[in-house]
Amino acid sequence: MAPSPEHSLAGLGNDVIFIILDMLQDESPGTVASMTLVSSYFYKKARYSQHRELSIDISQEIVTPKRLDYAANNGLLPAIRHLKVGGIRPRTRAEHDTLSKLCRLIPSMSGLTYVTWDFTIPLEALVVIQERPGVRIHTNSWSSHIFHKDKNPIVHLRGNLNLHSLDIGTTYTGAEECLQTTQRLKCILLSCPNLRCLKLNLSLPSSRYIIYSEPSEYCGFGFTNGERPPPLEELELDGYPWGYWTADTSSNDPFRQHGYPLKGREEDYWAETFDWSQLKRLSTHYSVFALQIMPQLISLRELDCRGWDHDRVKTFHLNVPAALESITVSSFAGIGMDGLLRHGPKLKKLVIHQAEACQGRWRDAVVDAKTLRNVRDACPLLVELGLDVGRDGSWPYDILETLATFPRLRSLTIWFELGLGHNQDPVEPYVTFSEAVKLFKSIRDHSPAQPSRLQRAEIISGSPPPIGLGLTAPSDFWPKQNSTSFVCTVSERDDEAERGVFSVVCPNLKKEENEMLRKLDAEGPGDRTGLSYRRVFEVALWGPAPYSEADTYDDDMW
Repeated sequence: MAPSPEHSLAGLGNDVIFIILDMLQDESPGTVASMTLVSSYFYKKARYSQHRELSIDISQEIVTPKRLDYAANNGLLPAIRHLKVGGIRPRTRAEHDTLSKLCRLIPSMSGLTYVTWDFTIPLEALVVIQERPGVRIHTNSWSSHIFHKDKNPIVHLRGNLNLHSLDIGTTYTGAEECLQTTQRLKCILLSCPNLRCLKLNLSLPSSRYIIYSEPSEYCGFGFTNGERPPPLEELELDGYPWGYWTADTSSNDPFRQHGYPLKGREEDYWAETFDWSQLKRLSTHYSVFALQIMPQLISLRELDCRGWDHDRVKTFHLNVPAALESITVSSFAGIGMDGLLRHGPKLKKLVIHQAEACQGRWRDAVVDAKTLRNVRDACPLLVELGLDVGRDGSWPYDILETLATFPRLRSLTIWFELGLGHNQDPVEPYVTFSEAVKLFKSIRDHSPAQPSRLQRAEIISGSPPPIGLGLTAPSDFWPKQNSTSFVCTVSERDDEAERGVFSVVCPNLKKEENEMLRKLDAEGPGDRTGLSYRRVFEVALWGPAPYSEADTYDDDMW
């Protein structure tokens, strides 16, 4: 039964109500969930809004069919705008049945505009979606042999008009194996005119025991005669076997490759032939290539240049013909104050972060309070900030109090050092659940504007690099096993937010473990003799173990 329209949302009409619910779903999903309890009238409308995005897992053979039946039987299929399909490629009969059920229901999703498929999208789904030219597809394919057989579903993407975003990752050890990937992928890049986002990682295996070398034969795409993909808006280029031609066949140049069809460097062809004018987001460690295309990046808004040397970072930021809104760098010394001042008026997101090094020099690159105040003054629109913060025996309250004064900051990520020097004890004070609560509260309490605009903070202890080559010892795993993080989130309820109510969870723990963590923290110190927890729980509760205990861990402790 609908509520009386007098002094009620019901008097606004369905269209306006759905607009309000959609806005609430974006800003406060918990509020929309609460509205399902108000009345049957608002229950139906709130549930409709909640189904704008539907996430399912094909491998959940019992839950997923029930979710699909619920949506179909309650008239919620037309509400779905974004369909997310996760899990693995169907293998069992039940998983294939679930996929078939989903494909039968897609035509009834009249509001559908985007499909995200976490594994390679199967032909059965492509056939259904290609009848809807307005629907965009994102799909992934990550393995060591993604094109090992012609029947692999990725080849069905050739000529697809719905393909908008593609994430390809594979490893190879020889040229022939790599060519199986690049030549089929080349056909997709040349035949899908609406592809706008590409993530590419074609690389050698990373092994602890074997060091692989690039094959001497060329095994890339081999674009020639003006061939190029459609204009990209996003590019993540993590790995690619660049080609290089030289007339000197006797050369021992390790980068020379037999079979590259053009003279010179393949990067030159990409830079000169591809259309880079629409690129909005670039993430790559190929700094020389990025500098080659930099003059053409008139639409660029986001840049991730971690791993570049300082001179190239500065050159790019000072000369790119666009004002950036998001910058990710390894250290502040790279971008420098001049680069930051150039982009500061438009900058909304800034991340300054690098993994810890075993030499123990990580804290030398952290930002001090004075520099942080300069960042604040230069970037008045900053809403998202991530940075490495040093400490040495006490919390850096000057840094924390400065963070509190960023006028528009809503999301904050802090990386604290764990300590990776050889035989080095963990850096103190430890990042634990109770300390994360205090740190988040302190930052919000010191905000000049009350209540603080800061809504979320992730406080991280440890950012270890990948385990190196060679035989490993149990102690090599100590950094990862003793790293932890906490996510602090302000309540979605306005009345609770005004009172400063927030929650803290450790993403490494299960739900029941987080509840136990809160319970033990509330009880305070006490005698817990005889109690045994998973080591990851103990790290969150008490902090990292001494390095001297690195050889004593068992796998089941994690």
